[in-house]
Amino acid sequence: MTPRQKLISQTAIAFIGWMVVHFYMPESQQFTVYLPLIDVHLNLWYAYIPFALFVIVGASNAVNLTDGLDGLVTVPVVITLSFFLLLILWIQPSFMVKLPADQMSNLANLIVLIIGSCFGFLYFNLFPAKIFMA
Repeated sequence: MTPRQKLISQTAIAFIGWMVVHFYMPESQQFTVYLPLIDVHLNLWYAYIPFALFVIVGASNAVNLTDGLDGLVTVPVVITLSFFLLLILWIQPSFMVKLPADQMSNLANLIVLIIGSCFGFLYFNLFPAKIFMA
């Protein structure tokens, strides 16, 4: 694929993903971005669509450019997920999403599993690199 074709296809897939999420959200939250540090719900109206597409495609390409056969993206993923695990298990600040305790422990278990899989990927991908994380 050419870079243009890839960007167009990523944008189309991101739009489809946004549409699926959009139709399952309550109407009051459909175009809203929550800014937790200042406790504000910002209604972006229809500017939310290009904003959401930019975030989804940008995050996809950021990981794609960081990762390669050597697994450079695994260390930032482990560091980021460790921070979120710390938030869930010990800090639980007031700006986090309010989830029941059993769902918080499920989320913590999922994060631990992803961190473990990243370490497993690094272990089995020692020199010469053979595995590509997609």
